[in-house]
Formats: sequence, structure tokens, C-alpha cells
Amino acid sequence: MKRFFTLFLALMIAMALLPATAEEAPTVITVSGPDSTNSHWTDTLAVQYLEKKTNTQWDVTLYPSDVWKTKLTLMITGDELPDVIFKADADKSEMNLRGEEGYFLDLSQYLDIMPNLQAAFEKYPDYKAYHMTENGAIYSLANLSVYEGQRAQPLVYINKVWLQNVGLDVPETVEDLYAVLKAFKEQDANGNGDPNDEIPLCFETSAGQRAQHLIQAGFGIYSTATDLMLGVDENGKVFLYETTENFKNYVSYMHQLFAEGLMDETTFIQTYSERREKIINGKVGMFSDWSGLLANTCGENAPDAYDTWQWLYGLGSENTPVAYPGWPLVSTGAKILVSAKTEHPEEVCRIIDTLFTDEYILVYNCGNEGETFEYIATDTGFQIPAVLKSAWEGKYDSEGVFRDQYLNVTQLMTKMHGMYYPIASQASAEELEQMKKDEVLTNYAYREELVRAGYMVDTYPVFSYTKEEAEVQSRYKGDLGSYLQTMRVAFITGEADIDAEWDTFQSTIQAMGLNELLAAEQSAYDRYAVNLK
Repeated sequence: MKRFFTLFLALMIAMALLPATAEEAPTVITVSGPDSTNSHWTDTLAVQYLEKKTNTQWDVTLYPSDVWKTKLTLMITGDELPDVIFKADADKSEMNLRGEEGYFLDLSQYLDIMPNLQAAFEKYPDYKAYHMTENGAIYSLANLSVYEGQRAQPLVYINKVWLQNVGLDVPETVEDLYAVLKAFKEQDANGNGDPNDEIPLCFETSAGQRAQHLIQAGFGIYSTATDLMLGVDENGKVFLYETTENFKNYVSYMHQLFAEGLMDETTFIQTYSERREKIINGKVGMFSDWSGLLANTCGENAPDAYDTWQWLYGLGSENTPVAYPGWPLVSTGAKILVSAKTEHPEEVCRIIDTLFTDEYILVYNCGNEGETFEYIATDTGFQIPAVLKSAWEGKYDSEGVFRDQYLNVTQLMTKMHGMYYPIASQASAEELEQMKKDEVLTNYAYREELVRAGYMVDTYPVFSYTKEEAEVQSRYKGDLGSYLQTMRVAFITGEADIDAEWDTFQSTIQAMGLNELLAAEQSAYDRYAVNLK
């Protein structure tokens, strides 16, 4: 008996010294995607967090960005897909088709172990509707912005000092705007003694074209598109704004601005840098920019810049309510794909679900508290997470490089927002006013104020297409979109007369396949509307 006990004890000690069992060891997950600024994903705190949280070990293979789309196609056709692909940037319609062919996992079958994704679907039904096929399957996921302030992307600014100099208020209608721009042109608005050097409205056709979106809203055109401006009427019918009287009135208005010198004569040929230079030199009364105010004020800090510039929160007209066309919260494309042949579907789904947590977003943006960031009070007393200089100084060229090389993999997140949107969204009206004076939080405060103004309106939704619908788009959309862009410029600059050529314009649109395109869009929209319910 004693010998048996001795052997038993020895056996127990030996077992205790053995490595963890297979169930306890991390599950190896094969991961792929396009190479980025960080070629070593598993070195980042964000990926290490995901591995630890889900008890997985990532085996990552990356491919150069310039060959990624070709490589993805070869992986699919060669049946050599990894367990999961991140940052796929693939065509949603094509990936749905590939999913139906059996290449990608139907995530809808795993929602019971993905509570955070479920919560996102419930809170943002358009996010779910975008992903679901007509059979209810979900073969990929895209990015989702989760705060209304993130929809305020057409950033349009007007010079408050110039308004004071000409004795006018911030315009709320296109009629007001015309009066303001005319005064800017005729009354030496910049106060330098030269009444002829002002450019009332200045933008260009890349980052600066957002001004058009806001002015269009004054004519009931709610779109952020640059080619085909599609809309849906109150009866759920898809239409093209360019076929409406609203569009005709809009381009007539813009032509008047152009003809009277109220709009930069180089609008459609100038570069971003040329437009920015005019703003810095005090020549511009109103402009728009994708990147915001500071990119155009030569580094002036945000609170001081807002002493000069005022956001335009919307425009209306005598017959149209004030509105601001909001950018869709759902991004297009397929970002995350899971192989239908993965041997670890539950583990992969748990990784994806973790992307939707605020805890992961904090790690992604800032890292680990006490190691790479700490909570600090801003100059006006708001608590924010701040990356420690000691974490990157002397090791990385900048905080931005530190983030890309050590904290995260760029865009390896699905529920997207900056760290300060939650602070602004929960602030009282008094706190927002205080926040406007805060160098860190200024822009977030103004975004939130825009949201609370109540002028934000929906634009054409984002949804996916069947193979047949996508083929119709491929056949007609490119040529029609190019034609519409060309004619819009021609009508505004006067190269074409909107009144004399309206009928020809409409018949050309029809001949280029508009009805076929609208039929495909209607089919996709109807399916999307059903999925919303």
C-alpha cells in the first residue's frame, strides 16, 4: 500500500510538471491581410490583447498592398484561404457571391456567441441590413462608426471676422448665403484696403468639394456622392437627383455664383495646396475641407482658429428646411472574411466579437494604462486618456509612428471611433461651451453641437448587391457617373446652358442606361429595407 501511495504521489507530481493540455494551450489561428505601416502585427499591443483575450495565437502572413487584391483572388480560387482575413478591402457583392459558393463562413450562424456584434446589429439596424444577403447570410463585416458626430464629414467653414466686417449673420439659407458672398466680394471683407482680392467661396474637387454637398442640401438634395446622386423618396422609390428640378435650380444657383465672381474661378482646376495657400493668406471667406480646420490655418491651435472660423451647420431655402447631409455610419466593402473551412470557427468569431468592445478600442488607441497611457485632465478639466511621452520618446520618431508600430495595426477595428467622441456626446450644453475652449476637445465639441442642432439628414444608404445587380452597375455606372460629373462642371462654369440643354441632358442620361441602373438600385434597396425590419 505504501509503495502504491509513493507511485501515485510521484505520478501526480509529474503530471503537475507537464505543460498545459491541448485544451488550455492557445489555438493557432492563421491570419492574412495587406501589409501596412506595421509588418509585424503580433508585436502590437492590440493584437496581443486579442490573442490573450481569446486564448489564440496568430500565425500572420501579409502581402504587399499593391498585389493584395490579386492575392486574395488567388487564395479564393486556389482554395488556400487562412482562417480569417482582416483589412480585406474587398468588393462586398463579390464576397457575398463567394460566400454562397461555399468559400466564406456564414457569421449569422454564430451570433449566439457574438453578443457584442449582436448588440451592434440591434442598435444600428442599417449595419445589419448592409451585411445580410437575401437568404439572411452574413459572409463578411465592414466598419461601423458609432457616434453621430462622425457623420459630420462635409466640413464647411465661414469667416466670422468677415461676417462682422460686412454686418451679416451666419447664413442659414441659400438666399442668405448669396447675400453674404456678395457682401464679401464688394465690401473689402478682409479689411486690407483692397476691395478686389477677396475670394468669397473657395474649394476644389478633391478634399474641398464638401461645400457642394452643403449647398445642395439647401435645394433638397441630400447626397455626399460625387458621381451619381441617388435618393429615395417617401414612397421608397429610388431616383436620381440629376433628373429633378431641384438639381436644375442648384446648378443655376452655382452658375450665378461663378458668373458673378462669388466663387473661385479656379475651383475645378486648382490643387489642394493652392486652395489652402489662399486661406492661409487671408483671401477666403468660406471653404470646405475633408481634413478639417487646422489643416488650413497653418498650425494655429483649434480654439484660436474658431475665433475666426465658424462651422456651417446646415443650409435651407425658402422652400426647403435647413439640413446637413450626414455621412453614412456604415463603410462600404468587406473588411473581415472567415474561411468556411476553418477548423476554429468559434475562436475566430470570438476574436471578431472582441473588436466590438470599448475595452479593445481603448487598447487599440492608447495601449495599456500605466504602461503606454494615463488619464489626465485637459486645460479645461476634462478627463481624457493620453499616450505617455515616455512610452515613445527616444524609441520612435513620433507618437504616430509609435501607434502604428507598437500599439495597433491600422484599421484593425470594426466599431470605429476616436477616443473623445464619447466625452463630447455625454457633455451637457454648458460643458460643450467649455469644451470649445479646450485645445484637445474643440473639434469634438463642435461636431456634437452640430448633431444637437437637429439638422442632420440621412443620405442614400449603403447596401450590397447581388451578382445581377452588380453586373448592371458595372455596365452603366462608370460612364454615366463620368458624364454627370462633366456636365455638372459645365453647367456651373457656363460652358453649357442648363436651360437650353436641359432636355438634351435628360435624354442623354436615359440613353446611358439610367432606367436599368435604377431598377438594379431599387431591387437592392427593397432587400435592404426588408432587412432593416
